Amino acid sequence: MTLQTDKTIIIHFDMDGTLAEWKDLIPDIKKMLIKEGHDIQSIEDIMQTKETITEKINTLIRRPGYFYNLMPYQNVVDFARLLITKGYDVRICSCAPTKKAISDKKFWLEDFLPEIKNTKYHAGYLFIEDGQGKDKALKISDLNSEDTFHVLIDDHTPNCVGFTEALLARGAYGCAIKMFNEVNGKNGRWQGDSLSNNMNPEQMCRQFEKIIEKNLELSDKQRIQKVNDQDNVMHEFNQMCIEDMLKYEEERE
Repeated sequence: MTLQTDKTIIIHFDMDGTLAEWKDLIPDIKKMLIKEGHDIQSIEDIMQTKETITEKINTLIRRPGYFYNLMPYQNVVDFARLLITKGYDVRICSCAPTKKAISDKKFWLEDFLPEIKNTKYHAGYLFIEDGQGKDKALKISDLNSEDTFHVLIDDHTPNCVGFTEALLARGAYGCAIKMFNEVNGKNGRWQGDSLSNNMNPEQMCRQFEKIIEKNLELSDKQRIQKVNDQDNVMHEFNQMCIEDMLKYEEERE
């Protein structure tokens, strides 16, 4: 049974790292660099070629079939399916760098989550360009109603932060929930609500509904404070990263 609320709850699921596996590309990048004649002995050697890494990642994820061949996080896929059976409006909000990537992701969804319908009457899929925030989902006119509660489930902290800030800026209601997988969550940047993909679907659903119930009860003042607290954590983390980079440069000199 879904939560008892007068608001329509719309849930936007990220794909890569949330519904689908987050693939470690370092082994493939290492092979590419060695083939090009780079002397690569360790992960540190790879990380010192940051611009090259970005270029290689972009090359790899643009290969036809890359996104289609990602394995599902089955617990999360079954969790999304469970939400649908409970009557929630479940949608997709995912980054896609190319038209082929969009096609791959659509085929992936047809295979693993055909329950999410994408028609001219129901925008079940929203694919956005790299670098655009997930708050783009809120720019769709039918999502800005006071009767709607928006939820983003995503593994990437900047997406979660941007989404909650956009909600506040638009006077919309909702929250972001970070999905922890086996790769992310090691630096403690996200201080908000979360789920873990090692939970079973029923556990995720119970935790999800507790999170939504809690956020539905927040006053406007509490919502503002929650966003400000997260911004402070992000600022402190970014400052720490800058200081680490400066220290690294000093040591190199």
